[in-house]
Amino acid sequence: MANAPEEVVVAGTGRAFVAPVGTTFPDFDAEPGAEWIELGYVRPDGFVVELARTTQKIFAMQSRTPIRTVVTEEPITASFGLQQTGPEQVALGLGGGEWAEIGATGVFEYTPAEIGTVDERALLIEITDGDDVFRFHFYRTLNEEGVTFTMKNDEEIFYPIKMAILDPGAGNPSYNILSDNARFEPAS
Repeated sequence: MANAPEEVVVAGTGRAFVAPVGTTFPDFDAEPGAEWIELGYVRPDGFVVELARTTQKIFAMQSRTPIRTVVTEEPITASFGLQQTGPEQVALGLGGGEWAEIGATGVFEYTPAEIGTVDERALLIEITDGDDVFRFHFYRTLNEEGVTFTMKNDEEIFYPIKMAILDPGAGNPSYNILSDNARFEPAS
């Protein structure tokens, strides 16, 4: 394969959306519908999608090198930092919960989710490089990160998000990557 600078992808901009698990993902050329909540500004270090793999080597007394390797785990995570503080960012960062007005006072109170609540979401990450768009569809996710509120006069409060990608069941893949980049067209 020759050097091809046009195949170097740079995430010039990006967006993240969440929706209830089971929500239909939008068509590739369509904006996400009302059930998809855009999470707003993401820290400059962007998105990190990690597709890890753990293997177990099988040895035999007749060989110094493995005779077989089995894949034991394939954990997947999507990490990013949310810069906006709103009801959706707080709930995602803190594992659920709700905001409500206290009476008619104009004062709003956050109540955390009950202990043991599992706040699963569908996640859509979109990055754009020039005219090329890449969308990552994660069908069932759960935020594994906690939040440490650091309140300084020279840095925003942000919500570190590390979404564990969970098995959606029924033999379906845990994720898909879509792109309109013509370089991915299968050779005929």
